Amino acid sequence: MKSLNFVYPEAQKLILVEEEVPAPGLNTILIKSIVSHVSLGTEMHCYGGDFDSFTNWAEWVKHPFRPGYSTAGRIVEVGKNVVDFKPGDLVYCGKPHAQYISVEYGENERNSLIGQPLYKIPDGLDTDEVIWSSMAGVAIVGCRKAKIEFGENVAVIGAGPIGQLTAQYARLCGAVRVVSIDTIKPKLDYAMQCGGATDVLAIAAEDAAPAIEELLGVKPEVVFDCTGNYRVLRHACDIVKEYGRIILNGDTPFPTKQSLGSALSKSIDLHPVHGMIAGQLHSLPWTAGRNTKMNFDFMLQKRIKVKDLITHRFKPQEAPEFYHMLYTDRSFPAVGVLFDW
Repeated sequence: MKSLNFVYPEAQKLILVEEEVPAPGLNTILIKSIVSHVSLGTEMHCYGGDFDSFTNWAEWVKHPFRPGYSTAGRIVEVGKNVVDFKPGDLVYCGKPHAQYISVEYGENERNSLIGQPLYKIPDGLDTDEVIWSSMAGVAIVGCRKAKIEFGENVAVIGAGPIGQLTAQYARLCGAVRVVSIDTIKPKLDYAMQCGGATDVLAIAAEDAAPAIEELLGVKPEVVFDCTGNYRVLRHACDIVKEYGRIILNGDTPFPTKQSLGSALSKSIDLHPVHGMIAGQLHSLPWTAGRNTKMNFDFMLQKRIKVKDLITHRFKPQEAPEFYHMLYTDRSFPAVGVLFDW
């Protein structure tokens, strides 16, 4: 049996390769993908292949590189030692874009750092919903770091997948006003429709400080930078109030170009976060696994809405053209992009 898989053989190029699926072992769970979700920021940074040399990006992205970390599918075969899963189960895991996925069952696999745990999809949810769990993990960790109090005002810069979910979780945490900021208006429309933003500003971050203060009457206590753009942090410092909090929910590939702006003079608390780091810190009360299951519950309760954030669906064969287009035109109004397998 062969699997169609995504590969970056070099920077700024994606190809589809057909590879033999290894014979399952005693501890193997073999999954046929139904949908995989595109991380528009992370996967485009990896596609571009240009980073500061000392960064996580440079260490992680080695060609040939396999993009993606959010896939849902159906189990087709399990090894004899597997007891908690069976053929036919619908599951979600943090694996790259591929037609067939193998997961090794056991403690090491379930406890690993980058999205390896395997989750059964609860009754009442479908693959289009659970596929957002990797993005939700980033938003959840960011909102925990922000320690939003009831009645506070929040600004979210960037209305991509992370920004959309951050806005929704900020509302759940008690924010009274959540202002989404982006230069691409269709993305802001989704933020309003899905219950995240209470207000939107179609404006560049560098121009947003006076506009948001006029809108709210005050500066927000919390600002999330969900862009991964090294230029944005200094402008976030202008937007937030004195003694406020800034959450960096986007990891720039160029930290040497990132400026703190007025962070020191305004005594701003700065919290960089990475959504999956909690996967290995089992001393914490909120691990990646617990956050994922909590996100499932919120989706079941209809308190987190993601289906209406799906803006595009592609066949795997369309991936090379789509990735090139998105990399060369960052104004493309994509939010939720799925590949149907």
